Amino acid sequence: MSIKLDWETDAQTGVVQHAGEDPETQNRRRAARLRFSLIVLGIVLIGALIVTGLLARLRQVDSIIERQLQVTVDAEIAAIRIGDSNAYLSIQWQALDNPTLTADWITRQMAKFDTYQALKLSNDVNLTGRILSTTIDGQNGRVQVEEIIDGIPYGRVEFYWRFQEGWRHVPPAYSFWGESATITENHFTIMAREVDAAVAAAVATEFNRWYESICATLTCDNLPHLTIDITPDSLPTIHWSELDTWRLQIPSPYLQRARLDQPFDPSLRLSTAAVLVERLTATIDTAARTDADFLKTSFGDYLIEQFAQVDTAAHLITSLAENYGIDSVRRLLNVISPTATIAALSLVTNEPLDEMRLDWRDFLTFRLESELTYIRESAESSYYALYNMNDPLTATAAANRLAAGDNGTRPNVVSALVERDETGTIRLRAIVVDANDETAPARETIFMLVEGIWKRAN
Repeated sequence: MSIKLDWETDAQTGVVQHAGEDPETQNRRRAARLRFSLIVLGIVLIGALIVTGLLARLRQVDSIIERQLQVTVDAEIAAIRIGDSNAYLSIQWQALDNPTLTADWITRQMAKFDTYQALKLSNDVNLTGRILSTTIDGQNGRVQVEEIIDGIPYGRVEFYWRFQEGWRHVPPAYSFWGESATITENHFTIMAREVDAAVAAAVATEFNRWYESICATLTCDNLPHLTIDITPDSLPTIHWSELDTWRLQIPSPYLQRARLDQPFDPSLRLSTAAVLVERLTATIDTAARTDADFLKTSFGDYLIEQFAQVDTAAHLITSLAENYGIDSVRRLLNVISPTATIAALSLVTNEPLDEMRLDWRDFLTFRLESELTYIRESAESSYYALYNMNDPLTATAAANRLAAGDNGTRPNVVSALVERDETGTIRLRAIVVDANDETAPARETIFMLVEGIWKRAN
């Protein structure tokens, strides 16, 4: 007989009994965890308060710095407004270690000051001083300021640098023109920086409209994709990149003052249209002062008129598009060759020249201008080719004009009417004025159809 201990019995039954943790110990452990969590939370809250305070202080400092810049700008504009050159110069940057740079900058700024003073005498100038935008990056400051001239709102971008004594007006920092952005459309891409964002948006709107006219008369599928680069680099004029023949570089309007109501202002729009049209028509092969050359030039003027919404006096092509449809202009471009004459229009409209519903004013002006050019150059054969030499009276009149030489006039045809006389002879009667002398009386010039071409008949 043996005696089994309790622990042996429990082991045999596979049951192990553990003594439970003391409740007081559990409470102490929970309390310790709570204290730790509260300490961590407190540290986080204190850190957040410190960060919030620092951010608030930074914002306050930034606000103070921005306000100081605005005060400087206000003072500079006030000096221009009242004509105080000393106050104006006190705000200008001076390179103490480089007198030459200082002298150049001061000279430029005084010229600008004097320009404003002269402008105030001849125009309605309102230097509102309204700051449209302020951008500060470290010591750099860029401000866009409004000014209204003759009722038109303009924006001017100026640059400043924060010295120990305060903000000073400094030369333009083109590297501080803002981040680059891109607008991509079907036929073109526009690249610009932050300052020119409104300009780029306006250019995109206009070019989408322009390409409607381009695609209606030219084959857009054959045109390369155009890149338009609006750049603050000091470009002399709008021009094509030397590295990319279809990259058009446009100087930022904010290099001077830019219109706020029309960011792509009429003058810039016209210049851009002229440069683009010259490239678009470059592949049309013609010889100088020929009918084909007139048709090419007139088509270019027609496009410029469509683009810039200005009167380019492209009467013939405009009347062709209006009376025979825009597709007639496309067909005309397809038949223009170096040897083409004005009779090519008959191939487009399937009508003889005298029955066409066309405005001949610019064509006849071109013919009369060519006549004077040939007289100056003594190019007799080209000169006589413009006349109906089958008529003795016309031949005599032509010879007399050639002998008399250039009369110094600048012909401008203001009216052209196709008519038939009592014998059924078709005439194109033109009323011509002298663009150089508005007081000179108008004269009548007659053209007749000779072998399908308009030739002078008096």
